[in-house]
Amino acid sequence: MNDWKENLLKVFMYAGLEKEEYEGIREEIRKNNRALLGKFIRIGLVIFTGMYLLSYEVDTIAKNQLLYLGLMMLMLFMEGLQRTAFLKIPKTILPGCYLMLGIIYGYAIVVGVINENFPATTFCVLLFAAPLMYMDKPWRMTLFMTVTSMIFCIVSWNCKPLKVASMDIVNTVCFLALGILCNTQLLYTKAKAFAQNKKITNERDTDGLTGLLVKSTLERDICHYIKMTRDAGALIIIDLDNFKTINDTMGHAYGDKVLELTGNCIDKAFGDADIKGRFGGDEFIIFVRGKSGRRMIVERLEHFRTLMYQGAGKGSGIERISQSIGVALYPEDGGDYKTLFEKADEALYEAKKRGKDQYCFYTSVKINRTHG
Repeated sequence: MNDWKENLLKVFMYAGLEKEEYEGIREEIRKNNRALLGKFIRIGLVIFTGMYLLSYEVDTIAKNQLLYLGLMMLMLFMEGLQRTAFLKIPKTILPGCYLMLGIIYGYAIVVGVINENFPATTFCVLLFAAPLMYMDKPWRMTLFMTVTSMIFCIVSWNCKPLKVASMDIVNTVCFLALGILCNTQLLYTKAKAFAQNKKITNERDTDGLTGLLVKSTLERDICHYIKMTRDAGALIIIDLDNFKTINDTMGHAYGDKVLELTGNCIDKAFGDADIKGRFGGDEFIIFVRGKSGRRMIVERLEHFRTLMYQGAGKGSGIERISQSIGVALYPEDGGDYKTLFEKADEALYEAKKRGKDQYCFYTSVKINRTHG
């Protein structure tokens, strides 16, 4: 009995997935919703603009002229949000989806009430079909559909003949149940597919030893960030000093432990939003996203070096190993990935030339040692 309840709760909370699985695909769900939202906004704009223009020529829909005009203006407003808020603030996408559903349901309710002598088939069909447009936790979609259905039933009961209103209520209850069932099942199918694709993508894009991104994915994500925003950032190259000698003398298994420790320390020292990867061999790259000044970069590098120092030494089976680090600031030192990498690599070379076990920043005039 408890297992049945737990499974039902999991279905309505996370579409039948484990919580961690669902949280892991939130970004994929968000991208899916934004793409679909954009399509439906444009489709709605075309439909309601066409209906508004037709209302001047077709007498049967002339009485709905103001309704179509209002809906056309709402679609233009939604298109504006699509190009601004939904693009720049990802958290607004889901509320935007529900706003779009609210507009669609509102239209269906008004049309259903205007034709007071006929059952509201448009609302019932949309009650089943509209939620299939987006993805969200089933409990929220179920709540939204239930509240909307209650509003429609109340309006129909008060505005339509008893016989017609009764048919509306029966139809609404049936389509609501069908809509909830289909929406939950479809969401589970989509979420499962997203989770599987996420797993495959992670295996492809993640270095199995360090847990960081592989070179190709690292470069792709950094280039995408630079292309999409002019917000400041920093490219950091970390090279383990004398790693080849250590690897040759201590063995590859020992070298793997050092690389694994380095990956763990990088992951802890830098934020989840930062792009972190293994460039190859004993070289790692981090792109710190956002407006972070030199002081913050220094603090993160010091934190990383402290973690490396603490993770090695007595009891770990790993001798302490130093790192040489080069840093180039974006867009101050370069406006593209290739230039930033060259400048950070030059800073790294300067750190090694000065005796290793330190970090250097690159500037357009000279390379200054900030701390070491």
